[in-house]
Amino acid sequence: PTPIWPSRLSGTPPIFLAASGGHLCAILTDKTVACWGNNSQYQSGSDNPAGSGVGPTRVLLSDGTTSLSDVTFVAVGESSSCAATTIGQVFCWGSNERGQLGIDSGVSSAYAQLIADLGVVKSLTVGKAHACSLNSSGEVRCWGDNQKGQVGKLPPLRDDDGGVIDGGGDAAPSYP
Repeated sequence: PTPIWPSRLSGTPPIFLAASGGHLCAILTDKTVACWGNNSQYQSGSDNPAGSGVGPTRVLLSDGTTSLSDVTFVAVGESSSCAATTIGQVFCWGSNERGQLGIDSGVSSAYAQLIADLGVVKSLTVGKAHACSLNSSGEVRCWGDNQKGQVGKLPPLRDDDGGVIDGGGDAAPSYP
């Protein structure tokens, strides 16, 4: 295969890649993050929600001008993305329909939102509509969709036919 790197970021090569079915994010040599691909839920960090895709976009903090920086790890899900920093903070962007950004608003964001109350994060993973982190004390904290108990709150509430009554979108991180 021929190596391809998006020309818009040609001066700053990647040192780590994470991919989902529709978008990718890279940690660059300057420890910032760039994402590209499907952006229908802002998961690629562009404030232009393009389902057909966007080119490489630097992920910005909630002020809309400062790049997310000092990133050591990035993880991507179907409609959201998250990154951990050198001091163990976690920031997420993209869809917030199920609480994936760890905030109560339900409003999606192209800008990286700080997830509070996680401790010093050492590991991070993002699922379809939820995320979990492992902190330096060995605690697992999860947030987002809980329809199948994936954030650790079991059992999900079900009606008499076995259907989920409340998907349990959990904005605040929980300890299973």
